[in-house]
Amino acid sequence: MPPGQDGLGPAPLACRAPLSTDCSMQTPTSSMPQEPLNAGSEADVTQRPDGARLSTVVLSVVLALPLIWPTTASPDVVQWHLLLAFVSWGFAMAWTPSRAPLSQLLWPALGVGGLLSLVSVPLGATLGAAVAVFQWVRHGDGEVRRAVLLSLVIAALLNAVMGILQVWTPGLVQPWGLASAIPGRPVGFLRQPNHLSSLLLLGLGAWIWWVQSSDRHRDPAQRDTPATTLGLFLAVYLFLLWVVDLTGSRTGAVGTLIFSAWGLLHRGMSPRMRALVAITPLLYVLLWGVSWWMGQQGWMNFGAQAQFQQQDMSSSRFKIWHDTWVLIKDNPWTGVGWGNFNLAWTLTVLPDRPTAFFDHCHNIVLQFMVELGIPATLALLAASAWVFWHGAKRLWLARLSSDATPFAAASVALMLLLHSLLEYPLWYPYFLMVFAGAMGLWLGAQRAPEPAAPPPASSGTLAAALNASLGAAIMAGGTYAMVDYDRVGDIYRSSAQAPLAERIEHGRHSPFFAYHAEYARVTMAEQPSRDFDGFDVAMRRLIDTRLMATFAKALEEKGLHDQALYVTDRLREFRKPEDDPFLAACEEAPLEALDTPPFQCDHAKGSYTWRDFDRLLKEGRSTAR
Repeated sequence: MPPGQDGLGPAPLACRAPLSTDCSMQTPTSSMPQEPLNAGSEADVTQRPDGARLSTVVLSVVLALPLIWPTTASPDVVQWHLLLAFVSWGFAMAWTPSRAPLSQLLWPALGVGGLLSLVSVPLGATLGAAVAVFQWVRHGDGEVRRAVLLSLVIAALLNAVMGILQVWTPGLVQPWGLASAIPGRPVGFLRQPNHLSSLLLLGLGAWIWWVQSSDRHRDPAQRDTPATTLGLFLAVYLFLLWVVDLTGSRTGAVGTLIFSAWGLLHRGMSPRMRALVAITPLLYVLLWGVSWWMGQQGWMNFGAQAQFQQQDMSSSRFKIWHDTWVLIKDNPWTGVGWGNFNLAWTLTVLPDRPTAFFDHCHNIVLQFMVELGIPATLALLAASAWVFWHGAKRLWLARLSSDATPFAAASVALMLLLHSLLEYPLWYPYFLMVFAGAMGLWLGAQRAPEPAAPPPASSGTLAAALNASLGAAIMAGGTYAMVDYDRVGDIYRSSAQAPLAERIEHGRHSPFFAYHAEYARVTMAEQPSRDFDGFDVAMRRLIDTRLMATFAKALEEKGLHDQALYVTDRLREFRKPEDDPFLAACEEAPLEALDTPPFQCDHAKGSYTWRDFDRLLKEGRSTAR
């Protein structure tokens, strides 16, 4: 075998430093496709100039900001985090612009964003930015790739520390507004146990990469990870895994199996680390036992125990999946339309629906089916299968390499996909951008470049400038959205100076958050039928008890008595009459004793579908114009 050829590229990583697999065991070049690793994937985190390391750390902190932002603002507790994702990733793209040809970065991002903007401007902007992040990382240099993974280590560690404080000393973080709303279960800076769990597992994958990358530059005479390095690795690994344990996330428990697969497949990893990574699920179970014992001793409130002891842990999720399938069968070809799931589900007869309000069906495949239809979803699944098949081939080719970058990136992407089968993390930009970056790392530069004359220097400079402009535009868009959200948030602040009506009217003109203003406008109106045009915006987000009751009143005022009763019947299906004065009025006194019983105490005589109300909403808005 020629020196330096192992099927992974011209400079085999597995042959440069003795690991668990020596060069003699590797497949000859003639029998393995030549798909070298990208040079930037050799994430040397130790032998770089101080200035380069500082630049990487700064970039990593910037990318971590959306995941560690400590403050919130009404009405959405994580809205700052969501918008900061655009600012941070846009800044990073502008700070270290890619020199990739415009056909590989700028035009795909603008094309996807522009096309999807025909459906929804926020959707087009979000997915256009995600495509830009994917291509930026895919064609990025080593600094970009290091920063993406290092940012997850930083975010995971800080969230884990916050999680421990939330469990052990909740009073300490209460003044900061960071106390967990679920006693004994940490939520980190993301305010959700499941989101914290997923982030910590993303950080675990990045931590393996960090230590393995540093370990690759140890004394070549050593065949395995030094004891001190292994001790540091294990301490951080167990710490992050313990906080995953405390979240009580069932998704997190299943996600540990991803690391077992990593340990079994990645033969180029140092033997000790490989063994520890492979037994991650066992370590999770052992830490669970330790946490349970500490809870029994009264040393901590182990809230995750109650989560796993529920008799029917996923009844709401199974019910929402059942309801989603009902909608799919009713709308198999084109679905209910993008963003219409909540409206269709709420206004469809579903007597056994879960009592919570859902704006997503908690499964990404079902979500695509119900909103886009079965044919479009099958096309998306086929395209996804093709992408992940290529990703799997890359992992197979890299299994003997000591470079952990493709495996770390795959663990991040697969963890978020697993989470997407049970919730909807990719609807949160701070996870969507991480997913896009991870896919860029995983699929980046799979094939060796074809020999060609180098392009003129001016061409690369122009591409870098335009690609940097794209990053700046994403950052500017995120900044504008943050200012816009802050302006709309005045509606919910008692400290705001302007009258409430003026604040609501101002918020109605928001390009991104008008639904908050319209919700306040229609639900606070004395006669909601006079503001009927606002329902078309307010009811495209999340319909709750208050909004349904107000909508029924508006329909009654407009003379649509039976339609109002239909909406009221759907409200009854949520089985929360004690929480709603609108329905409680029917229980306060015998109806026969009243001269004019409340209209909501009757039942609809006709049969309607959600599309009937969709037309009413659109007509109401068009009439107001």
